[in-house]
Amino acid sequence: MGIVRKFSFDVDLTPEELAAAFLELDAFEQAAFFNSMKAITDTWAGAGWCQQCCDMSVYLDASGKETIANLAKWAADPYVPLTELEKRNA
Repeated sequence: MGIVRKFSFDVDLTPEELAAAFLELDAFEQAAFFNSMKAITDTWAGAGWCQQCCDMSVYLDASGKETIANLAKWAADPYVPLTELEKRNA
């Protein structure tokens, strides 16, 4: 799946298309995606990201729950040694 960048465009991506585009990113880019979310959600009024998580959780099926649980598990205790992460960020 290729992505074409234009100065101005209006495209409604399906959740499946968005997922496919995300999965084409490498691990560093996928992590950067999640790392960037906090700066955005910190600008939201009210309960912000916590409320969005609550709202979204109602619609998660077993596959979505498993995906999030696996990410949380590995994020809490990364498999990649810190020295490898340091090399990547250098």
